[in-house]
Amino acid sequence: MDQSKWEEFTRKIENKLNEPEIEKDTPITEAKTLNKKWHNFNLVLKQATTKYIPFTYKQSRSEQRENINSHIEKRYSNFTDNTILMINSILKRYTDHIDLPNIKKENAVITDLAEIKTKVANHFKR
Repeated sequence: MDQSKWEEFTRKIENKLNEPEIEKDTPITEAKTLNKKWHNFNLVLKQATTKYIPFTYKQSRSEQRENINSHIEKRYSNFTDNTILMINSILKRYTDHIDLPNIKKENAVITDLAEIKTKVANHFKR
């Protein structure tokens, strides 16, 4: 968004907030008043954002089709070339990487990477 549109957007919001209908300093005692003021402010904000803030990039239909087809081709190539990857994907089997910078024991702290790997491997062999 360029500077002029942003300034116009903020000016519109400030003008709406300064309208006599929205009294900032008086306490709101009724739920109806609060709901009405909130509703009015929400409408103004939505109108201003749709007018002054551009929409996010939307893919055209051809780009969407290309994206879908590339994913289908990737899935098919995994099926023919890398069946283990395909089976793991279907069964939703994923490996999570665990980072162990140290292991705390009763009397020591192990920080050596090789020693940590052997201790973890021995722990899970049991």
